[in-house]
Parts: sequence; structure tokens; C-alpha cells
Amino acid sequence: MKKIIWLVISCLMIITLIMTSCGGGEEETVDEDEVDEGETVSVTLTRRDGTSMTRTVEKPIYGGTIMTALSADYNQWDPYNTQTIQVGHMQLTSNELIGGDWTLGPQGTGDTDWALGWLGDMKLEAPELCDWELPDDTTIIWNLQKGVKFQDKEPANGREMTADDIVFNINYQFNNQGCWQAGEYPEGNPYRPTSWTALDRYTVELKFQSHDAQSLMLPEIGDNIYVSPPEVWSSGGDMNDWTKAIGSGPWVLTDYITGSSITYTKNPDYFETDPIYASAGESYRWPYLDTLKYLVIPDASTRIAALRTAELDFLQSVGRDDTAVLKSSVPDLQWKQGFAMVTNIAAGKLTQPPFDDIRVRQALNMAINKQEMVDDYYDGEAALIGYPFPPGESWVKVYTPFEKQPKEVQEIFTYNPEQAKQLLADAGYPDGFKTKITCTAATSDELSLIKEYWADINVELELEVLEGGAWSGVWMSHGYEGMIYAPGLGSWAGVEQDMMTRPGFFANISEIDAPRTQEFKAQLAKYVLDDPDKMLAAKKEYAIWELQQAWGVFMPAPYQYNAWYPWVRNFEGINWTGGAGSWDWTKAIWIDQKMKESMGH
Repeated sequence: MKKIIWLVISCLMIITLIMTSCGGGEEETVDEDEVDEGETVSVTLTRRDGTSMTRTVEKPIYGGTIMTALSADYNQWDPYNTQTIQVGHMQLTSNELIGGDWTLGPQGTGDTDWALGWLGDMKLEAPELCDWELPDDTTIIWNLQKGVKFQDKEPANGREMTADDIVFNINYQFNNQGCWQAGEYPEGNPYRPTSWTALDRYTVELKFQSHDAQSLMLPEIGDNIYVSPPEVWSSGGDMNDWTKAIGSGPWVLTDYITGSSITYTKNPDYFETDPIYASAGESYRWPYLDTLKYLVIPDASTRIAALRTAELDFLQSVGRDDTAVLKSSVPDLQWKQGFAMVTNIAAGKLTQPPFDDIRVRQALNMAINKQEMVDDYYDGEAALIGYPFPPGESWVKVYTPFEKQPKEVQEIFTYNPEQAKQLLADAGYPDGFKTKITCTAATSDELSLIKEYWADINVELELEVLEGGAWSGVWMSHGYEGMIYAPGLGSWAGVEQDMMTRPGFFANISEIDAPRTQEFKAQLAKYVLDDPDKMLAAKKEYAIWELQQAWGVFMPAPYQYNAWYPWVRNFEGINWTGGAGSWDWTKAIWIDQKMKESMGH
């Protein structure tokens, strides 16, 4: 009875959200004049390895509205003093210089499933705003497409984008406190550009100290900086006023209700066409939908209820328990299995005892029956090794399975409490020790299991449970006593895979400091542009090296799922295209309204 009452309450909450966010309540209509439902065409595409393939694809349908949900409202609106990828609307309202090659995803050749971006593989990248030239080893020339317009809103008013706009955005991202490039490549960093200059209306020149800097910065600038019109700030405002969230992107932000909904409508002047259909001589301009709407639904049960009743057309990051229920109760839903963006890691500072001794760190890993956690705690819905990379399709070239890992890595993923006790004794802790771990309530359950495992080797663990904001402050400042339970960042990263091991970086929770990290960064710079396959090999080797250091206690990676109804076409459950495009793929999906109606919705 309680479940029934909660479902009714959830549905009422959803209806209230939709009514609140819908203004006049006009129904969106599908333009059926362009393409008939289910019409197909044969296309020829080029794979990552340069070979050709032919496949039959659906032709897109224009019009309609698709609705999904976010678990939290945007917490960043203005990119002027922050990393642009952290600004929720940027991937929808704006463009980067380059982005993921749409033809290589599951909608095209299938070279990637776009689970979490490009992962440093430049062969998966393509021009977006610009193509590029490398006239010598220390210069990048960006050639801006002519006719790209900012959205027709104040203060840009639909004017054409120019090279000066690109220079403005590069300048503030490299110089304003809080921006990614400013913090990652400050003055004096050998990879930082020495100059960025507009040569003419459509050409930008960047200069570097070395070829390695040129190589690293092509994706770091090209696929990590969005271009916004300078007059947003020069007019005396900023994008914290959501009406000034303006770019050249496929979606115009047209309505925002704090904590309730975020509504985007099609940019009628958008410049990109779908490259899938080029070989067939057909041109389809993005985006296909008229409206893309996000409901802000913090409560997970309410989000699931909205998906169950088809108030949402798709939903990302559905947990394994909800997935099991929905698969049986809503057989129409389609699913894509994936992994969370991060896997949790328990770590203490390697600069302090007892964590300065690798034997202690190895013992803490061996004392946990990780396979039992996979089988019982996660009901088989997890991967034993999830950091630095999980065993998904996108990570095939960089992931090493358990059976191919070196002996010392296999040992820290194999339950062996007796060996763990011996290692502690050898390290000078025959009677174990006490330590504290800082965590949030969301992770306290799994840490309670870890606490039980460690008790068997006489390690007494105290859980310090903090609310999210307080925990984040401790995490960022490294102000924890003993250990912290934190996300292992970098599994998605192209040229920042060293986040967890880079000296001085906040994510380096173990404070490991090894020359190998600098060597790895140099490898990334050397190969990212000239030899992507060697770069991927270097990432694979570095991943093994990290596990060999046992700098943390590496936990299994639970599955999560993306769900969608079959009327959401061309989606295939993807998450992230290119380097910083976690939502820009929405320009390429469409809705089959007739199918939706025929299914009773």
C-alpha cells in the first residue's frame, strides 16, 4: 500500500512540474513533409582505420519535443571564471572548435559507443566551428567556418562569429582565475600557448614553445573551450542572467524555472548538417527536434516514476535496482549498460604513516573480498576492476582485464586476509592499527562492508560521515585525517588521465608524487596528435602502473544504465561525444511521434 501511495504522490509531483514548466501548454507537432516515417537510405562511411563500410540508416524526422530529467539544477551558469564544461547549458547553447566525429559512433561505423567521450583518441575528432592547419611544429591555424551566427538574442542579436570572438574566449580561459586552462597551464607552463592572434576575420593563429605543446593544445583548446560572444560581458552583465546564456549552438535557452525546468528550443540559424547522410547526397540540418526540455527532479523515485509513465522520453544514469524493476514492468524501454563516470577509491596520504608503506596499502586491498562484493552487494551488476578504466566498449584499447594484469595487480583484487595480515606485520603493524575515513551518507553502506572486512585483519575503521558540501570542502583541501572515500577521476579524460596522481592537483587524494607521472604527461603530449594509437598504448601502460602502486583501495565499478523509449530515434544510449560534449548529441536525435501515439502515449 505504501508503494502505491508513493507512486500516486510521485505522479502528482511530475504533473505539477510539467504544468508549472509548460507556459501556454501548446502541443508540439511533427513536420511530416520532410521525410516519411521509417524511410531509409544507404550511406557509405569511413571507419577509424580508414576503411569504408556501407549501411542502411533511417532518415530523420523533424519536429516535436523530447523530455528528460536532471537530478539537480544547474549550479554554474557563467563560464567567465570556471571550466566551461561545468556550465550546464554550454554544450547546448554553444560550440567548440572541434568535437566528436558523429559518423564514428553507433549511429555510424560503430568505432565507439560514445560512453564517455573521445578518451584522447584524435582519430575520433572532427571539425566543428573550425578546421585546422599545422604549418610548422609550433603553430596551429584555426580556420573558422564562414556564416556561423550567434543566436538571435540580446546582446549578440544574431551577428556572425569572427576570429576575434575565438581569441577573446581563448584569452579569458587561459587568464581568468577558476578557468580550467588558466589553472592547468598557467604562465611558465611549457605547454601553454605563447600567443593567440586573429590574422583576419576567419583565421586564428596560435604559437607554442614546442611541437609537444602544439600537439597537446590542439585538443585542449579545440575540444575544451566553448565560444561565447564577448558582448555578454562587455555590455555589463554575465550569464548568471540566464537570458544571456548565448552562443552559436543548436539550442536556444528559452525558459528557465529555478529548481523546476530548463527549456531549449531549436536554433533556426544553426550551421551544422548531419554528416551521416553526406555520402548519399542528402543534407539534413541539425537539430531535428523543435524543443528539448529538462525537468529538475532531485528525488530518484520520482524520476523513475516519470520514466515509467512515459512523462520522460529517456533517462540517463538509472541504477541497477531500478533497472531490474523497470525491465520487468516496462518492457517497451530500451537499455544501454554502462558505468558511472567515476569509481570510488579509499585512500590515505602516502606522505604519512601507515599509508607511506606499499605493504599496508596492498594489505588493505587484499583484505576486501571484492569479488564477493561484485556477486552479492552488487548482485553481479559491477566490474571487478573499474579504475582507471572500466571494461566498456569505449575503453577496449586502454583496459587490461584481470587475467592479463601483472601478478602484483591481480593480488590486490584477490581476497587473501592471511596474506594481508602478514604484509601488515612485515610493515611493522602486527596488531593492526586504527584509522578514520571521511565519506558521505551515500557511500556509508559500502564503507560499512569495508569496515567489517578490515576488522578481520585488526584494522579498526571509524566512519566520519559528512553532508555533501562539507565533504567536498575536505576533499578539495585534503583536510581529512586518515583516509577519504572519493571518486577516482579521469576515466573519461583525454589528456588529463593523470588527475589522481598529479602532484598538487586536488584529485590526488593519496598525494602520490612520482616521476612516472611527468613522464606520462610527456607521452600524452608527444603522441596525442602524431600517433593516437601510441597514446592509447601509453594510457594502458600507465593504468597498470597506477594499480601496481596500490596508492588507494580500488573498489568494483557498478553498472548503470541509460533507458529510452523506442520513439526516441538515433539515440542508442550514448552519453558523451568528443572531449566536452556531454549533451551536444541531442542535436542529432529525433522523435517518431506516430510511434509514440501508437504505443498509447
